[in-house]
Amino acid sequence: IIGEADSWLASTDEWILAQVPAKGACFAYGFTGCPICGAQWGIWDKARASFDDPGRVTCDNGHVLPNPDYPDNGTGWTGADGRIHYFVGSYNAWVIEKLTLTAAENLACAYSLTGDERYAEKASLILDAVAAIYPYCDKGSWDYPSNPPSGRLDRPWYQVARVLVHLVDHYDRIYHSPSLDKPSLTPGLSRRGNIEDNMLRNGALYCYEQSQEGGLNNGEADYLRGAMAAGICLGIPEYIQWAVDGPFGIHSLLENNVGRD
Repeated sequence: IIGEADSWLASTDEWILAQVPAKGACFAYGFTGCPICGAQWGIWDKARASFDDPGRVTCDNGHVLPNPDYPDNGTGWTGADGRIHYFVGSYNAWVIEKLTLTAAENLACAYSLTGDERYAEKASLILDAVAAIYPYCDKGSWDYPSNPPSGRLDRPWYQVARVLVHLVDHYDRIYHSPSLDKPSLTPGLSRRGNIEDNMLRNGALYCYEQSQEGGLNNGEADYLRGAMAAGICLGIPEYIQWAVDGPFGIHSLLENNVGRD
């Protein structure tokens, strides 16, 4: 944890902020793969990508994309068969996973372990930068098979909650750091206000609204968990009550899904 966190401490704030995708940026799994050979390049943080070669991915057979024959202006390249290949979108997904589930996670944990404000400062910088784009990146992975596309950042639908619980944990770990009182990238807000309003509350409301559709399945459990985590952190009692005593809450899920034998 400390070693990983230290590697991010070594990066300048300016460099980190330059890596963050833009508001409304494309994110993708990359399901269609390489248009040259059909090979894959991996998804999310497992994609074959590098900060040293921004905006590009490399398939398992070594083809680097996009390139002059297969250009991508940020919204994908469409092949003759009509399929869209999201090279930049896959790279953006790799970046956001690295910033949140690697950088912020290890920095926040390092702060918990050491109390060293440098870790909290860098974690709050990253969380603030991600929060600034979070409400505007509302399609999830653009190549996820749903109509309409929906989600936050690179995660579609119920997977928003699977990342939100981590974002809540990162924020909770640095909650008392004075770095959160610094001005945000979002004008008029502190980092704390931006993270709480534009990421945690926004993500929690998304999960809460989606959970109204009902169901006694893993997706519903994810939505409830995401909303409840933010509700506990931010003091939103209706999200907690809904997850515990609502018609699709933990009691109903256990009653209907746990075998009686």
